[in-house]
Amino acid sequence: MMPFVGHTQPVRCVAFTPDGGTLVSGGDDGNVIVWDRDAGRPRLTLATGMLSVRSVACHPDGERFLSGYRYQTRRAKPDRLRFWSVGTGLPAAVGGRRGGLPELVVESCDTVGDLQFLPDGRSVAYTHHLFGRAVLSTLESRPEPVESWLTRRAAVTALALSADGLTAAVASSQYVRFGRLDAAKVPPGYAARGAVQSLSLSPDGSRLAGTWGNCVTVWETAGGREVREFAGHAAAVAAVAYKPDGSLSASAGLDGRVLLWEPDGGVARAAYDWNLGPVHALAFSPDCLTLAVAGEGGLVLIDLE
Repeated sequence: MMPFVGHTQPVRCVAFTPDGGTLVSGGDDGNVIVWDRDAGRPRLTLATGMLSVRSVACHPDGERFLSGYRYQTRRAKPDRLRFWSVGTGLPAAVGGRRGGLPELVVESCDTVGDLQFLPDGRSVAYTHHLFGRAVLSTLESRPEPVESWLTRRAAVTALALSADGLTAAVASSQYVRFGRLDAAKVPPGYAARGAVQSLSLSPDGSRLAGTWGNCVTVWETAGGREVREFAGHAAAVAAVAYKPDGSLSASAGLDGRVLLWEPDGGVARAAYDWNLGPVHALAFSPDCLTLAVAGEGGLVLIDLE
């Protein structure tokens, strides 16, 4: 276990760049930190003006990332999702026109979650819990909402995209749905046993894991049959994630525990508890060698080999 010391308050989100050499995290101190994975030291610390940074996402090109931003001016301005350069920490251009697009206007970044880029880097999806909806937007010179069944759902609590970016899963109330983003009709809903707070799709797209209460449920994406249920946490499960090679899944709870599961056998392969307090977010490295864990006690990296 390798601690990453830099945030002064609980860490709420973490993401790897595609090459796995850099981590980006956000926390209740309002800062985003860009980390050197191997050295475990901050490369950049960026003030966002937010009271808390709840979601970050790294662009597929590995040169930029996206997080919330709030202008500190006398005249109130809407919050932004800002594109930053991984290398310099300056606002970064993303988009089709000259000069690019450094920001997306949103209402209250405090309630934005599940930030994810589509693999081509030309669109981004996220949940907006203030309005209970999913948002899918292009990143052209003038961002435009993308028409999809995904964005027509109400009371959205969680979102996950497939590795190829062609399909998505969304949770709303006590149901989850899975289907192609370009589908004309809303796909059928699969019943969950409680309000789902986190979703993750297996790398091959055949399984969907969702957290509710103290448990994780796994469904087949073809037909929605419930495959199994993992019950090993003593408090609400905040995050679930599949390892990029599909060999493991991980869950993190407000009980401070991180569990590694065998996705097909439903057996807990390992359990971690460092008495660091509630855990809020997980991210596997692209090379499958490490797992980043973010929570009340800070940010740590687990060696999986």
